[in-house]
Amino acid sequence: MKKLFLYFLLFPLVILSQSNIYSGGVEFSDEYGSAYKVGYERLFYEKLKKSYSIGFEFGQSFAALSGDNMTGYIGFNEYPEDFTGDYKKTVLTPSVKFGYEISNSFFLSLNAGLNFVKEYGVFNDSFGNYYIETGEKLNNTYYKVSLELITSFVNPRIGFGSNGIFIGLSFLSNKKGLEKYFNDKKQINQSKRISIGGESIYDINLYDLRAMIDVFLDDCKQNDINVENNQVQASFVQLDNPIIAIAEGMNIDGMIIIKVDPIRWKNASPSKKWYIIYHELGHDVLNLEHGEGGKMMFNMADREYSWDEFYEDKEYMLKSFSKYKN
Repeated sequence: MKKLFLYFLLFPLVILSQSNIYSGGVEFSDEYGSAYKVGYERLFYEKLKKSYSIGFEFGQSFAALSGDNMTGYIGFNEYPEDFTGDYKKTVLTPSVKFGYEISNSFFLSLNAGLNFVKEYGVFNDSFGNYYIETGEKLNNTYYKVSLELITSFVNPRIGFGSNGIFIGLSFLSNKKGLEKYFNDKKQINQSKRISIGGESIYDINLYDLRAMIDVFLDDCKQNDINVENNQVQASFVQLDNPIIAIAEGMNIDGMIIIKVDPIRWKNASPSKKWYIIYHELGHDVLNLEHGEGGKMMFNMADREYSWDEFYEDKEYMLKSFSKYKN
């Protein structure tokens, strides 16, 4: 039964987690001195608007007592003449942690836990220092707020809380998966800023080829390019490698014929899909040859394209057409 319950608790972590984060650092406290911190987290990010992490952290005072610990051998007040009047504390700090992405790559994290504190009186005799535990109950709550950057295999983090200032590093597994997640989010945010015909292209279904063609035709009208009414044939069909799409209606008046390979289309980024469809419609609607209309009408489209490239190159193509061919 216990195994089943443990599996139930861990099941969401196993299924949804995408990356492991291992961390270490140092916390500096006036009350407890320096302490080392080690931690482990699971980072969740697939198909989420914001990624987050859940984990735990453990901290401990850096050094043991530098002299002899005489606790258990003699009482605190047994040799009052040796008492220096100073105290030293050691601390163990387990905590749970939750982190939330506040912007691309930046995370705000909160730790909550307990300080298990031992207080020792410092004594000194002719042989040097020795320490005796006072027995005072000094355990208290622990918290820490951290700002973390997660972009690569090694990442910095800094924080502040009940135990002072924290400085550390984290080590990330599955860097490629996280980079793809951030890149996909960046693509989405950039596409939301591109509006054609009064409509954001982010709202266009990228598997509705007719809807994408309509955006191109609206773009032509916005650039004062006369486009006659066309019969549209747009379909997904298997094409020869490495062709993603092909225009078969070039120089055929009144017809737009676009064929798209479904597998290569599925694997292309949104910005590349738009770049490809504009390239093919440059052939089909505007009857442009390779070498006309600038970079968008270059022969090869074998890499990814940024949204900036798409916007700049399609603007050049349409303005070039208006200038020389319209």
